[in-house]
Amino acid sequence: MTHSRRGQRDDAAGAEWRFTIGEIDLDLRSDAKGIVDELAGLYPRCRSSSSRNGCIRLAVMRRRRRLLGAARYDIVSDGVKMTGGHREENLLPHLEWAISGKVIETCSQYLQIHAASLSFRGMGAILAGPSGAGKSTLAAGLLAGGWKYMCDEFALVEPESVTLRPFPKALCVKSGAFEIVRELDLKLSRNRPYVKTYKGNVGYISPRTVPRAVAERPASIGMVLFPKYTGQRTPCIRPLLRGRAAFNLAAYVLNTDAFADRGLSTIRRIVDGARCFVVETGSIGDTIELIKSIAGQGNSAADRDHAQMTQTGVA
Repeated sequence: MTHSRRGQRDDAAGAEWRFTIGEIDLDLRSDAKGIVDELAGLYPRCRSSSSRNGCIRLAVMRRRRRLLGAARYDIVSDGVKMTGGHREENLLPHLEWAISGKVIETCSQYLQIHAASLSFRGMGAILAGPSGAGKSTLAAGLLAGGWKYMCDEFALVEPESVTLRPFPKALCVKSGAFEIVRELDLKLSRNRPYVKTYKGNVGYISPRTVPRAVAERPASIGMVLFPKYTGQRTPCIRPLLRGRAAFNLAAYVLNTDAFADRGLSTIRRIVDGARCFVVETGSIGDTIELIKSIAGQGNSAADRDHAQMTQTGVA
């Protein structure tokens, strides 16, 4: 066994496992059996590649054992450490972060937007906003309310067809939303939180635990929502002018350099074909019902109402 640097081995160690996350496969080589068991509770295992969009390869490597203290692990990709020094019981959030990083790096064929993505009766919806806006909590509510789950971290947009692609990674919720998750009758994986440095305690929900909740095919984008947490109990939805929606959405694109002008064109096509709203969230149940009422309208009626509201200066 060779060592690339002190305290870190190369990524030739460990047993190999393969998991499927939607259209993307994860090849994991791990010294930590515990993290393999945790991933198996979130994602299906497969024997051979089922991916249509390539494969992410990561390794969880145990550092040289110290005389005192718990074992520590690094997460490595192609011989390069992505993050390290983690105890086994809190490896999962850092491995999930590494998976997201590899998606950004390898899935450059898609316009990648920092947003949750779901579908309702075949209509795709993007929930875009900064960290803390409540995207994951809202995605959990929609998931419990019968929507098809695509992702809570990305909206992966195929630029030619302007469709959302499913990447159903585990839904990550912060400790402040744990009570809401219980109200929604959703269960945290292993019924436990994990410590994730700057985010504090987080928990994970496998969408596979909700019957028929995982989207299996692309969806045309019909709604773009910008959640805004206000602390009020009564939610409110305000239509947004498409020009303003395009400007806001562009701020959350993760791979602008890969798309350049084509990215702006894709964003324009997204908002031109969608109804765009600011969602001031209130109680989770009322907010979900309000969004479902808007989503359930026929496209022609909804577009007419959207046009009337924006023309009268509501947006």
